[in-house]
Amino acid sequence: MDQQPTPERLEIERLRQRVRVLEARLAEQEQLRLLLRHSRDSLVVLNADRSQRYVSPGAGSITGYAIDELQGRSLAELIHPDDLPAVAAAWDEAVANPDRAVTVRYRHIHKTKGWVHSEAIGQSFLGDPLINGVIASVRDISDHIRTERESRRFEHALQAVFNATTESIHLIRADGTVLMANEATAQRLGTTAERLVGRVVYDLFPPEAAARRRHCIEQ
Repeated sequence: MDQQPTPERLEIERLRQRVRVLEARLAEQEQLRLLLRHSRDSLVVLNADRSQRYVSPGAGSITGYAIDELQGRSLAELIHPDDLPAVAAAWDEAVANPDRAVTVRYRHIHKTKGWVHSEAIGQSFLGDPLINGVIASVRDISDHIRTERESRRFEHALQAVFNATTESIHLIRADGTVLMANEATAQRLGTTAERLVGRVVYDLFPPEAAARRRHCIEQ
């Protein structure tokens, strides 16, 4: 016949369970610390007054500042003045809608490089007593912004070359979608170059002419 466990044994088992739970939580926290330490992105926890309560190690590679130089500082000290209205609007939207994340782009001060383009995805947990803050994941998008600018410059230069000739020139995809067209093409078709972009070129000609053009392109 099995013996009933004594109160002492029950208490020991309860203590063992608590230790196992505590060990599991500590392991999770250590994994999180390792993840944040090696992440190139920065995790920031902000107070209701928009001061930074916690900044993860990734912020160092983005801003050039040590963590203790960033913690406690307000957004108004760190963000380019021209971008503060957009960031403030994003903050208000996040606080008003704690069930969803809000994304905003802005320039963040760098210790030695002036300003760096950043993107933050934030969500408000001000109503959660365990967090009582806004959590934001921040990444450096300077390379992405640079690529976008170079792409726009290339497009403008290519458009200038297109418009420099009186011949009809247009750039299309294999399916006939117009990617770019010069003014000569637009005038010939009685529209503007901007309105041509995105249209299917075969729809702009009579059926027979469109069929000939499709045949030439597909060959």
